[in-house]
Amino acid sequence: MASEDSSGGSAPPAAEGRVAGPELRLLDRRAFVGFPPVELRPGIKVVDFGLQIPDVSFPFNVGAGAQRYQRRKLHFGFLEVAIDAELIRRSVQETTGSALEVSDVALNFRQGWLEGEARLKGPSPAETTFKVAFDADGERLAVYLYDVRMYGFSPVPAATVPLVLSRALQSAAALPDVELRGANGFSARVLPQLVTLAAVSRGFRMPSLDGARLAGVEVSPLGLRLRFAAGALPPPALLDEELLLTLEGARAFSEAEALVSAGKLLEAREAYLRGAGAEEAHPFALERLLALLIADPASHEYALDVLETLARRRPGSAAPLWAESRASWTWASADSIGSRASAESRR
Repeated sequence: MASEDSSGGSAPPAAEGRVAGPELRLLDRRAFVGFPPVELRPGIKVVDFGLQIPDVSFPFNVGAGAQRYQRRKLHFGFLEVAIDAELIRRSVQETTGSALEVSDVALNFRQGWLEGEARLKGPSPAETTFKVAFDADGERLAVYLYDVRMYGFSPVPAATVPLVLSRALQSAAALPDVELRGANGFSARVLPQLVTLAAVSRGFRMPSLDGARLAGVEVSPLGLRLRFAAGALPPPALLDEELLLTLEGARAFSEAEALVSAGKLLEAREAYLRGAGAEEAHPFALERLLALLIADPASHEYALDVLETLARRRPGSAAPLWAESRASWTWASADSIGSRASAESRR
């Protein structure tokens, strides 16, 4: 079999009446042991998988059978895995169920993107939404949580919601080898576990993963599809404006972001105050500062000044809209509490 698809393409169907097994494939003058699709567990299916045979000379006898390479140390070639949306939803709900700050975490899969929602715990639980994006970090899967919007007052700042969710996933060991990526998400090394299940469980040795890269991530209403390949280029650049602003801002204000990650929110607020004082302040710094100020009722008047500056600097930002409604909700609650207290005192 020959192909121009260096990632492996789709495995050919087995002939009728024959049980599918490993087979030899030729792709771009490279030889692979190709494996048929297999369901690793309900909701996780390896769609295509191949191990590259090193030191191949041509002509190569494709009909000699793949089993003769079973005990050889092969190299990773390619792997494509499909993960069911419902499995991901259930896993996230179970993982975050014991989190102290959030509850009712839900994910909504769209074509090309993923949106999340949660309820922040407290005296008056507040709804929040966020977006989820995926990227490659070598062979690791990088997950970014961004564009957080609040719908009610909560002492939990919007800037810390991605960190709260990421730590819950890390603590529950829901994914292998999770590393936090500042205050905006995490990465996980999922490939070794997938390869172990796909190759070692079928009698082949664990291959060398040198050069393995995450080559593509596809989000659809059905779930998530990951494509890994040896020596692959990274996926195309993510073009979401809010995500690009978050990534750029996290790099530009790394010291302040490190304070957010460490839970030193007052110090982080001071750091962003220093970066948001000028009229040409970075919109990311203004949005971060607004999120930290609006979580403190005593700072709402200054938060409105920042809100007005941000609305002028970045008219398309949603942060001023949800922040203003959140402040209005807080003031209305305070007026209601004050009215009840006054009525009680007159009795």
